[in-house]
Amino acid sequence: MKIKLKKPELPFKGATIDYDNGMKSVDLADLTLNLEPEQENGSIKGEILAERLKKTACNASVLDYLIKHPESYPEDWKGRYVYFWGTIFRSSDGSLCVRSGYWSVGEVVSNYGWLFIGWNGLSPSASLASSLPSETMDETMDSLTLSALTLRIKSLENWAKNIGYQN
Repeated sequence: MKIKLKKPELPFKGATIDYDNGMKSVDLADLTLNLEPEQENGSIKGEILAERLKKTACNASVLDYLIKHPESYPEDWKGRYVYFWGTIFRSSDGSLCVRSGYWSVGEVVSNYGWLFIGWNGLSPSASLASSLPSETMDETMDSLTLSALTLRIKSLENWAKNIGYQN
């Protein structure tokens, strides 16, 4: 079932949205849990996780929908804290956090976690089985990111050449 999403709710008084991927709709059948490789055998810094997942993970609007419609909460998510990395919030002191949802006594409860902690296998992200629809992606940002990566690769290739590294 495809649903339209609204602007995400704030996790606490004084919070602001630092980043939101702009997800406008989602097919609930496409929801899945995701762990990054580092989470499976250890942990990863929240800032790194946020950067990796911000465009492909579900945003907090999906959590808001699931809170209002607990009958739609995926069965295999119950008993786990599930994080919605498509929206990053900032507290009044500048700290960044991400909202989570968990199943408790017939309802979905919202909480949040600070990015400065380590994130392990107990902290999956809510993602889409397929990539985000193109209407929700910022194409300008994608091309800037690709351009920056291309420059970085060329810089590393030149560095390797200068020190005589051979593959």
